[in-house]
Amino acid sequence: MMDLYATEGEIIILQCQNKEIDHWEKLNHSFVSYCYELKTKDCNLKIRVTITDYITTYRCVIRGIPPRFKDFKISMPTPPSNMNVAEATSERQVVGVEGHKMTLTCNLKSGKPMETMFWIKDGKVVSSGGPGRLLYTFIPKREDNFKNYTCRANNTLNSMALVEIIQLRLTVRPSILVNMTTMCMEENMTVILNCLETSGQEVKSYHWIYNEAGLLETSNILLLTTSNKSLDGSYTCTGVNEAGSNNDTLILHEDKLCPTRKFSSIKLYSDGTNIYISWKRGFVFVMEYRQHYSKMWRMISYHDKALVLQSLQISDLIPSTDYIIRLSVNGSNGYTVSKEYKIKTKGMNTKANETTTTYIVLIVAFTAGIVFGTVFLVKQLIKMFNSKRKTRTVLLQTIKCINL
Repeated sequence: MMDLYATEGEIIILQCQNKEIDHWEKLNHSFVSYCYELKTKDCNLKIRVTITDYITTYRCVIRGIPPRFKDFKISMPTPPSNMNVAEATSERQVVGVEGHKMTLTCNLKSGKPMETMFWIKDGKVVSSGGPGRLLYTFIPKREDNFKNYTCRANNTLNSMALVEIIQLRLTVRPSILVNMTTMCMEENMTVILNCLETSGQEVKSYHWIYNEAGLLETSNILLLTTSNKSLDGSYTCTGVNEAGSNNDTLILHEDKLCPTRKFSSIKLYSDGTNIYISWKRGFVFVMEYRQHYSKMWRMISYHDKALVLQSLQISDLIPSTDYIIRLSVNGSNGYTVSKEYKIKTKGMNTKANETTTTYIVLIVAFTAGIVFGTVFLVKQLIKMFNSKRKTRTVLLQTIKCINL
């Protein structure tokens, strides 16, 4: 039996493809059509599909003893549906690792007729098959990261295809770059090598190699300080993750790291709570300070006015305390030239304090004397006034007695 698919009202042609065909029958119906009645080439049967055609069978009868038959079943076409990619997240992303085998699985509910399925990348078919499921197994490369993969399915040439697009998210080998920061002091030199991952990939571990000999440092930062030995040589940092490893090498030449650079004349002086810094025109410093026994540096901020005047004041300091002032100049090749100065704030003036205290005591005593003197004088005046009033009363009484 041959299966045909057509929608209601669609015109189709049934082809028996046999020169000995005699007539067409519609099973379980009274329909009979002979070839001479059809007036079509090769006795093909042309019909407009109705709803009743979906529940019957058309038969082509071929002459012979016994006669032969070829049946045609017409069905309503249905598209495939419910497509999904098994490995995809809710954001339609599939996670993988560079260089590790992975599989994309496209599933769907089959339609009628059975669909053909395709996996497509960059506009090219990389896998085909179906129905119902299509697997694509491959080993992803670095350039496949963030690429879109499309699963497509359709069951007739003129039907709208069912499509699901996913994006590949790979863990790829790290991209490693070693950069350098140099701090040049008068007494020694410090070099900081920083092992950077530049493509946004996570790095599980780091390893440093100096002149082909392994170092114990396993962080991404390597701190080097001159201590009676040369820093010359090659430094290689290797970064490792699930996808593999990568490395970068930097070659140091100690004599080229800290070019000679003289500071301008720096003047520092202090009083009890301030330190004053002055310098010659033409230098722009990064300025920091800390107490002698502290490890915390504080940045000194200054404005354009300070640059013009070539002077700066650090205020609100502790008297009689040692401070370290560090001035740094950034070079053009990634190095920093620094110089440190030690200065002590002055203590408070004890004699001046004593004199001030004495003046205060005298002023208080003088003020108290004035107050007590004033009170005493008022009391005496009141006493004198009361005495005169009493005397006047006695005189008045004496004169009264005389008159009597």
